Amino acid sequence: MVHLRWLHNYFISYTPFMVSYVDNHYHLFIVISGKSEEIYGAIFDVVMQHIFQRSISITTDYEKAVHNVTKKKLPIATVHDCFFHFKQCLWRQIKTLGLQKLFVDDRQVRWCLKTYACLALISEPSVIDEFQKITNFVDYYKGNFIGRQVRNQRRRAPRFPIAIWNCISRLDQQLPRTNNSNEGWHRAIHPGE
Repeated sequence: MVHLRWLHNYFISYTPFMVSYVDNHYHLFIVISGKSEEIYGAIFDVVMQHIFQRSISITTDYEKAVHNVTKKKLPIATVHDCFFHFKQCLWRQIKTLGLQKLFVDDRQVRWCLKTYACLALISEPSVIDEFQKITNFVDYYKGNFIGRQVRNQRRRAPRFPIAIWNCISRLDQQLPRTNNSNEGWHRAIHPGE
């Protein structure tokens, strides 16, 4: 059984499609002049003439018209969206929310936000459970360090006020952010505790 893979890329235009056979897979690269369901429908008609009983996997870039045409014309196809474009969707939202500078400047914020993209790299049945773990952590963080939102955009007082755990003033004054030196001294004079 031959596996046909259609890699869709909307950045290019104006030439007919090309099919190549690489590593036991057909790769169909389509260069098109637009992104309408009509254009994708015509492409699918040509593809359907050649695939017969082959299994079909379509990789696209979050183009809704491709999804719609696939459901209509190739209901047996498995559709996947490109991981790169998935991360682009998340990046656009990071910028929309005004988090771009924080993402670029702060390694820990960047790591935290990239956690959401990592959900694409675990088994499909586990995604919701793993997302729930992230959500539970965010819920814990809200309750303990930010305060839960209540009516009228107000927040309850967190268990630990922001002034207690925020380190920025200590960083600005080049003061230690931890009490590790005290802990080490305590261990030295009280070994075994």
